[in-house]
Amino acid sequence: MAEVASTAVPSKGTVIKLKDGASYVRLGDLTDVEIPGFDTEIIDATHQESPGMMREKLGGFMDPGEISATVRFKPASPELETIYDNATKLCDWQIEFAGGEKCTFKGILKSWKPAAAAVNGLLEGALGIAVSGPLTWTAAP
Repeated sequence: MAEVASTAVPSKGTVIKLKDGASYVRLGDLTDVEIPGFDTEIIDATHQESPGMMREKLGGFMDPGEISATVRFKPASPELETIYDNATKLCDWQIEFAGGEKCTFKGILKSWKPAAAAVNGLLEGALGIAVSGPLTWTAAP
């Protein structure tokens, strides 16, 4: 059997950005982010004459769901102001990976929850984003 090199991509260097005007703004130091995916609604199409008395199913709408990200921030920073200014709005978001690949999507900033300011800790908070519509994946240039 032939050996195959790994195609794994390191997550180090991933950033999350919010479009503010004509450009995307990096939101603090990202420590982790969920990559958007989807769940498909399943529609039960079973009827009285379904073959073999088995349920029949159809695929319905896909739901891209929600993502969360943990971001370290600086109080009163332009990035933090961008978060508050765009709360409740349908915005353009982008996750950029270290290799230059990008995932762009529309989403509503559902939540921003700063964590406790712990002794010997760093200021960070959790972003919650409700994804709306399709995801656009772009290969590295």
